[in-house]
Amino acid sequence: MTGSTVVIVGASVGGVRTAQALRRESYAGRIILIGAESELPYDKPPLSKQFLAGAWPAERVLL
Repeated sequence: MTGSTVVIVGASVGGVRTAQALRRESYAGRIILIGAESELPYDKPPLSKQFLAGAWPAERVLL
């Protein structure tokens, strides 16, 4: 589908993965990614809230 535009609100992991999935499925239209960040979107490794809260030991989280 060309000539159409998809707007993705949220430039975090979910938004970036959505844009990647569209391209992987051969979407050829324009993709606009909207986020509150002042920098361009980049891949941020997801961190476990359980680890940060002390509920998981360090061995359970690979960094």
